[in-house]
Amino acid sequence: MEPRALIDVVDADGVLVQRVRVETWPLRIGRSLDNDVILDDPYVAPHHAVIAPGEDGLLWARDLGTVNKLQDGGAKRRVERLALRTPTTLVVGHSRLRLRSSEDPLPPERANRRNLWLARTAVAIAVFAAVIGLEIAETWLGASRERDVGSIVMPGVTVAATVLVWSGFWALIGRLVSKRAEYIPHLGIGAAAMLVYSSWNTLSAIAAFAFAQPLLTRYGYAALAGVVAVAAFAHLNWSNPNRPRSFAAIAFAIGAATLGVNMLTAYEQTGRFATEPYSAALYPPALRLAGTIDTARFLARTDALAARAERDRRPMSSGESGDDD
Repeated sequence: MEPRALIDVVDADGVLVQRVRVETWPLRIGRSLDNDVILDDPYVAPHHAVIAPGEDGLLWARDLGTVNKLQDGGAKRRVERLALRTPTTLVVGHSRLRLRSSEDPLPPERANRRNLWLARTAVAIAVFAAVIGLEIAETWLGASRERDVGSIVMPGVTVAATVLVWSGFWALIGRLVSKRAEYIPHLGIGAAAMLVYSSWNTLSAIAAFAFAQPLLTRYGYAALAGVVAVAAFAHLNWSNPNRPRSFAAIAFAIGAATLGVNMLTAYEQTGRFATEPYSAALYPPALRLAGTIDTARFLARTDALAARAERDRRPMSSGESGDDD
């Protein structure tokens, strides 16, 4: 016989706890074993509520004299009687009951997010290896002629450790959010985020050197903040796709905090929000595409820079101290 209704009991994260087929009315809800829907919830009375059709043809949920009463899924007000227009959500204690009848239309099929290519073991490991290789290649490209193997390999090891710890952290968060421990998908997401940021870091540094445009590297922390925010959302959304708006807000806050911390750090170190006054990375001369500067212009810039450095080094006289006697 086709059920008259279906009740899904879900937790606060929208994860299904139990499913109950409703064959007949009334439907009794509570902690006691003689109920039709048994809730393992200390905030639910032994006999908490009854759902049954009313004379008006609607389904009604009626409280049975409990302390916590009933709540509509979208409201905070507690009531003793509630009309249920399916599909709807009823809150009993701390439990959420999603009710739909056999006449309610079903939502469309969802795309299978478990087919995310980054969640595949081979892809995650390949991206992780690419991150390490890119970091080592960047270090080798920017190194001097006397290349020490340890100094070239160590940045790759540091990046690898960072990605592994980052992925482990989000796997732990995912375990708390979704009750599932999955490391490989988080490794794939973390490695992809690091690959994007490392690629931007490398390409922006090369472009700044090639075109003599240090502005491309002065505010690299903005790219870092963006990548961190997107990665945080991807990690959270993988663990639980039922709360995208909440996770987007959390990711935005994480990105904003990353941006703010880096801006304050740069200001404390340099007195400005730029991380470096000039491009610090040197690459092979063959990558230099900017035109040369004539000798007179170069010397004029050098003199101006020397005068500015001397002015900054000169201690203020007592008349310039700014103290009012």
